[in-house]
Amino acid sequence: MVNEFINKIREENKKIIVAGDGGVGRTTLLIRFTKNYFSSDTKMTLGIQFFTQSIDIKKKNINFVFWDFAGQERWRFFQSDFCKGADGAILAFDLTRPPSLLNIGAWVKILRSWNRDLPIILIGMKADLNNIIPDAYIPSLENYQFIDIIKVSCKTGENVQKTFQSLFSHILNIPSEKKLNIKYIDERTKKIERMLQVSNRIKLDMMRNALNMEKKAFDEKIFEWAEEFGFIIDEDILIVDKDTVSDYINKLDIMFETWEKSKTEKLS
Repeated sequence: MVNEFINKIREENKKIIVAGDGGVGRTTLLIRFTKNYFSSDTKMTLGIQFFTQSIDIKKKNINFVFWDFAGQERWRFFQSDFCKGADGAILAFDLTRPPSLLNIGAWVKILRSWNRDLPIILIGMKADLNNIIPDAYIPSLENYQFIDIIKVSCKTGENVQKTFQSLFSHILNIPSEKKLNIKYIDERTKKIERMLQVSNRIKLDMMRNALNMEKKAFDEKIFEWAEEFGFIIDEDILIVDKDTVSDYINKLDIMFETWEKSKTEKLS
């Protein structure tokens, strides 16, 4: 019963890693795709940030969660651990900055830490600018078994949809020419983003403390809540059905208030 529920969640939720050196435009790409506008003013990613998007395919709604990896080298030490369970990846470089190609091999190694056959698309960013890298310097499909290599402009929108269309089609095993019905982000999905931006494992530990429950009893309670509120824990990731996320957030807030109150009483 539990395994069937987890398999259903995994079928309806896909994890995509978006990686590349700092400043190549990963976050700009995700904003362009998930929110349908160009942002020229994005802040440096610290650690990991998350974006979500839903598509309708074969009368089924599939949620994609994009893990935007920070590009600076100081974050590399933990990134391979977060590639576990990934369904695909987008690896970006800057077409106007040849040095951004130097770490392609290192990024591929990180992305395929858990799955040596992980599908990866290589994309060259800022295709609308002049003085871009000649094709001869860009790795070929065969170099790293990329499923596609695409030049993209987030400013003009050139090939943004094509990039995600290509990756989704490969992951879902559908013809690449079949147009996917993409639903742009809504308020409920934004709530999921905010939930994913904090440590879910810490939240769950705090909830267990608030309820003063043994771990085994708490784990059993979690699966009861999964049926009631439509969420499940896959490894360390909390996956939530966006139609019930408001109810879940309210429940979680009550647990935090209980925990905070108990801590305050102990200190007084």
